[in-house]
Amino acid sequence: MQDSCEKASESVSVVQDYLWGTSPKTAQKKTNYTLWQDASGTHVVCPSALTAGYINLTVVGCVLSVALALICAWIACDLQAYVSNGVQGFWSWLAQTHSRLNADAAALFIRMAWILVVFHAATLVVEAVMVVRVRGKKDLFGEETLKTLQQ
Repeated sequence: MQDSCEKASESVSVVQDYLWGTSPKTAQKKTNYTLWQDASGTHVVCPSALTAGYINLTVVGCVLSVALALICAWIACDLQAYVSNGVQGFWSWLAQTHSRLNADAAALFIRMAWILVVFHAATLVVEAVMVVRVRGKKDLFGEETLKTLQQ
């Protein structure tokens, strides 16, 4: 009779598939559980890495937010120059009625554009804080899973 012995798996990879996660626990990441044995017993390590999809979504969101903030700042500055100097710029048509300057429309668009600049800047700050938190604690999910299994 021949002995058949299967070699136990030494590593397991798990992808936490939630692309919109904003906390260290819920962010999309891949966790690799690696087991090894030595004289003192069995050891498990579980490093995690953020997935390419999560990183790409974050980068694209930040780039779009910067682009929109710059466009809104450009609109506001262009309209402020139009109101101050009377010289038409690229966005002056937003503040015109019958080819004349409409001061109320100009004031409205200038305020709205600056509000959007502040909004996008705040979004970037919040996104930066979330990225720092997620990157710093991305191994938390794997560690908590191991603690649960040890109980």
